[in-house]
Amino acid sequence: MLRALTLPRLPAAMRQWLDGYIWPEVVPEPDGWFAALRSRAAWPDDLEGFHAQDVAALDPDLREAVVAVVFRRGRVEAAWLDVLPALRVIQRFGDTVPEVVAPVAARIAERGIVVRTFRRRSLVSVAEHALALLLAAKRRLRELDAAARSGTIARPSVQPLGPVTYNWTRFADVPLLDGSRAGIVGLGEIGSRVARMLQAFGADVVYCNRRRLAPERERELGVRYAPLPALLAESDSVILAATPPADGAPIMGAAELAAMRPSAVLVNVGRGALVDEPALVRALESGRIAGAGLDVYAQEPLAATSPLVRLPNAILTPHVAGQTRLRLFDEVGDAAAELAAALAGRAAPAVAAGGRH
Repeated sequence: MLRALTLPRLPAAMRQWLDGYIWPEVVPEPDGWFAALRSRAAWPDDLEGFHAQDVAALDPDLREAVVAVVFRRGRVEAAWLDVLPALRVIQRFGDTVPEVVAPVAARIAERGIVVRTFRRRSLVSVAEHALALLLAAKRRLRELDAAARSGTIARPSVQPLGPVTYNWTRFADVPLLDGSRAGIVGLGEIGSRVARMLQAFGADVVYCNRRRLAPERERELGVRYAPLPALLAESDSVILAATPPADGAPIMGAAELAAMRPSAVLVNVGRGALVDEPALVRALESGRIAGAGLDVYAQEPLAATSPLVRLPNAILTPHVAGQTRLRLFDEVGDAAAELAAALAGRAAPAVAAGGRH
């Protein structure tokens, strides 16, 4: 992610993405913005960030100069130690302790390499947004908002108590999270945060993953594993926080939606490809499920002609759960500041890398 600290080394595809995503209307002068970011992060003048898919493919002179690796997914690789003799810091772009096999962990300790994590505010934002969508859909806020604005008063109305008239639209059935069961598909960094938030509301949390968590991690999070069919059948809310499978097939098709409780709500903050959208539209139209909260879609931007737009039981947001454009780049600055501090020896204590034998 430190590729964003310098324009000259940005790959062409990344430059094009930035041109369309952040400038010119958000940051009219990108070179000045990068300079300010480097200053705020106390980034050394002689240290340059760049992007590389494969460190082994770097020019030998450049490999010898690399002092830090920042990565997002996967595990710490032995190849990094093999080809980066000056490596001093490994930082994962996320707050889950990176996986390191035992032999690699021993080499890291022997060389005194610091392994760190970084708490990404954008992932906190996604988790909060998932909960916002869930509450909005479950408590039918779109319908209640329209009812409050309509001026309609149901008859017979509850008698006013002075200036107070309780539920003048006589709206019924707003379920609670307290005492309900929530199913999370994908218990990674985002899913784990959603689980803790749901538990604070008094919900029981079950989850499913491609790979089940270790028993001690399940106990730490207070969650219970269930295969997807069981999770769908027993959950009052289903939150998708996963990445799509390798084959790109949706994990929530017509059969899976039919397996959900009729009173259940579906929330998707993962990827639009996780859900068969036509099947979801049918499930919402027919009342097969109670509602949905969506931040991601099969095709983005969402077309104004999409059937989802006209459904009163669908809460829709424009793929903004991870915060606004500029806030995402501020997060890069935060990561750079932590990395610069680690290289200068003034950072908080390093984490113990998660070993696997």
